[in-house]
Parts: sequence; structure tokens; C-alpha cells
Amino acid sequence: MPECRFLVLDDEPDIGALLVTAIRMLNYEARSVTTFEDFDRALAEWRPTHITLDLQMPGYDGVETIRALAERGSNARIVLVSGVDAKVLEMAALLGRERGLDIAGTLTKPWGMARLNELLTRIVHENPLGADAIAKGIENDEFRLFMQPKVRLPGGRITGFEALVRWNHPRLGLQSPINFIPLAEQSGLIEPLTRWILGRAADVLAGWKSEGIDAQVSVNLSTRNLMSLTVADEFAEIVRARGLDCSCFILELTESAAITNLVDALDILVRLRLKQFALSIDDFGTGYSSLAQLQRLPFSELKIDRSFVSACAASAEATNTIRAIVELARRLELDLVAEGVETEAVERTLIGLGITHAQGFRYGRPEPAEVWSPRLRCQVA
Repeated sequence: MPECRFLVLDDEPDIGALLVTAIRMLNYEARSVTTFEDFDRALAEWRPTHITLDLQMPGYDGVETIRALAERGSNARIVLVSGVDAKVLEMAALLGRERGLDIAGTLTKPWGMARLNELLTRIVHENPLGADAIAKGIENDEFRLFMQPKVRLPGGRITGFEALVRWNHPRLGLQSPINFIPLAEQSGLIEPLTRWILGRAADVLAGWKSEGIDAQVSVNLSTRNLMSLTVADEFAEIVRARGLDCSCFILELTESAAITNLVDALDILVRLRLKQFALSIDDFGTGYSSLAQLQRLPFSELKIDRSFVSACAASAEATNTIRAIVELARRLELDLVAEGVETEAVERTLIGLGITHAQGFRYGRPEPAEVWSPRLRCQVA
């Protein structure tokens, strides 16, 4: 059971006590206060995870309390309770959300125990980073596009970027993809999210193109994207609607991804290549690709996994592995990119092994697209 601490603010002690009793019957911690001063003190000392807030408080009303919670950066899930008109209650909830608070629900007085129990159970078990929240985040344009440069060796000239996504969650702030991509894949929401990323990346490239800047962007694919035979047409439409060629994009599929229907995947990947998208195997060296599969699927690029790259300056085994991958890529006529380059020593080793393209913190961390625009303009000038 999740750890929950409910703080009840209601100027009527009997109502507050009844709420506390109901909450404790669900095995959650709860305490009630009747004044804003006690409420403010409990916020700091007890750090509640959930708050029930009566809007009609004498001397310091609920709207002022909402404003105070926003100013304190409260992360608690909040239920607004009041006997006011339902429209006023909903507008107060909207105000709280606009101020960045997690308004999880409303409760109209007089309330029944069944309604209270249903609401409390829902808000406790509802995952703020769950599938419903992801879907709402896509709809509300809460996601942000970040880009990490890919450079040519030696010299470090930027030749392209990998498009990466972050979630600017309205309550929890900026979220790493590790916190939502796995669930997006499990729930099928990776498909609309991938289309969002491709569209935003195309918007960026179109803006750069108008300034005379040419670049190529890599977008990560999930095996879920390979379950729809229309995906090649959908992706091409997204790109061409921005006045771009599909050749501006590399679609990356991780080597360890399990392709369950090889025939349909081959159908989709070949059609993507026919539309001039490039295709890359990401994290190469950590999965189970066979030579037969590499020859059978129409990939144009391999990205060497960072576990080999980061160790190559000090490990003969890692160096030999990369040397073998370089030879494999040469024989299969595939482009090669080294991921995870962080030091000059690793860069020198890669250059000695014949690697001509790299990516990693040495050349730049993922940043919003506008961060990279000045550097690209300098390269063009």
C-alpha cells in the first residue's frame, strides 16, 4: 500500500474529524486542522502527500490557500471540498491546475461515504506518470524535444542530432524518459508519442532549413511502431508536410528490440527505406543480431553501444570488439557511429580505429533545439 499522509483543512471540526475517520478506515494516515496557520505549520512539519481543502474558510479563503500552496511549490495531490455551486468548485479546480498544482478531484458538500471512498481510493492509486497521464500529456503538449549532436571525427563538426524527449510534467517537473518510455511502450502510447517527436523534429529542421542550415536527425523507433503497416506512409506525410525530404531522418531501432513478426517488420522497414528514411541499429553489440538478420533487414547505420566505447581507451577487449564491428560495418557497407564518447582519450582511440562519427557528452549533452542554433549558424558562416 502506498505511503499516504492526508492533511484536512476545514473550519468545521466535526466535518474535519469525519473526513479523518473515513481516511483512516482506508488505512491511510490523516490529521485535520481548522485554521490556515495550523495548516501552514503542518505543511512544513508533516509534509502531507494529499490534502483536502475546504474553499469556504473564514479569514483566509480556499483561493488564497491555493495561491499559497502554489507559491510553496506543493507536490501534494489536492481535493477541493465545498458546498458552493458546482461551477465555482470546478473553476477553483481549474485555477489550481493553472497554478501548477495537482488538483486530483472535487467533493461537493454534503458528500456521501461511498463517493468519498471512491474518490480517495482513486487519487491514491492513480499513477501521476501512468498511461492516462501520458495520453493527457501528449494531448496537452507537455512533452519537450531535446537534441544531442552527432559529430564528424576528427574535428567535431556537427553533422546531425538525435532527437530525445522529456516530459515537462505539470506537477512533477521535467521527467527523464526512463520514467515514462517503458510504460508508453507497454500501453501502445509510444506510437502517438513517436509521431509527436518526429513532427517536432521536422519543425526544427524546417526552421533551420529556412536559415540555410542542413542537418539530419535521428528518431528512436519502438517495435510497437513496426506493428502498423501504414507507419511508413504516416511518417512520410509528417515529414513532407513540413517541406522536407525523408532523407533528413534516421530511424533508430535498438538491437535488443524483439521483432515478433519479421515479415511485417521487413515490409515496413523496406517501405521506409523506399521513402528515403535511413535506418539504424542502436546500441549495437548488446543484443543478438545475426549476420543473416543484418543482411536481411535494410539498415544503413550501426551505432556502437556506449559500454564498448567508454572502455575502449583502457580495455583491449573493448578495443578489439570495436575493431570487429568496424570491419563488419565495412563489409556490409553500413555507416558507423560511436555512442557515449566523453573523453579525449576515447576520441583518440576511436579515430585510430577508423571511426568517423561520434556522439556523447564530449560534444554536447541533450539540450533544447534552440541551444544548438547559434553553433550551427557559425558552422554555416
